[in-house]
Amino acid sequence: MRKILIPIVMIVFNITLLNAQFVDPDKDYLTKGTIVDMRAKEIFKKGHIEGSLNITIEDLKMIIQSGGFVEFHNLCVIFGISPEKKVYIVPDDRTIFSAMVLAGALNYIGISEVFILKGSYKDLVETGLSVTNKGSKLNYVDWALNYTFNFLSVENFKRLQKHKNTRIINLNDTLEKNKNFIHIRQDMLLQNSFINNCEGLNKLIFTGKSKDKKDIILKSKDVFLLLGAKYLLSKVCGYDNVMLFREEGK
Repeated sequence: MRKILIPIVMIVFNITLLNAQFVDPDKDYLTKGTIVDMRAKEIFKKGHIEGSLNITIEDLKMIIQSGGFVEFHNLCVIFGISPEKKVYIVPDDRTIFSAMVLAGALNYIGISEVFILKGSYKDLVETGLSVTNKGSKLNYVDWALNYTFNFLSVENFKRLQKHKNTRIINLNDTLEKNKNFIHIRQDMLLQNSFINNCEGLNKLIFTGKSKDKKDIILKSKDVFLLLGAKYLLSKVCGYDNVMLFREEGK
């Protein structure tokens, strides 16, 4: 945990974390604000307050390191965390300090009314707020990625893969049982000779046929691999309709 926290603390060093405000959970004011749950993703999925966002300390680190506070601010606006609403943080079970780091980051981007809830998640549930294990906001990073990059749903992926004009490229290291999937390994994408050869890539995907009016679906568990491969096909090689399907798993 220490290794995770230190880089973010260094970024928000000018925020006085000791001024974090602690409040007892109360249904009346919690329903009027935004609840941010910092518990681990797996625990959050088992049960959380309906409508709450899941932002772990690992999420915060990844967002700030990759896109800075501008990206963090933009995502907060998209997902309803704004100065117009008070923010109530459900602390991580591992350490209360991670909640202070998040509070400091929110203060830094102009959200001043941030409160850390006292007690445990059980105390929060006892206020009578609705609890669920479903919802579109299960995890802040997952939701942000799906919103920003428009990944295919499982239903749409299954529907599109039946079309004869669809080419599905498996970017995972393991081979698929489906022989219709084209397999491009990660180590191939790391070779300059491979990514600079759009003509060879076209032959691999379409066996020499025209790429016009063809749908390409990139399939992988690794979101960064998907984004890099989409850039290669769309921006470098000029493919028009490249879609992404992010599988479950890390």
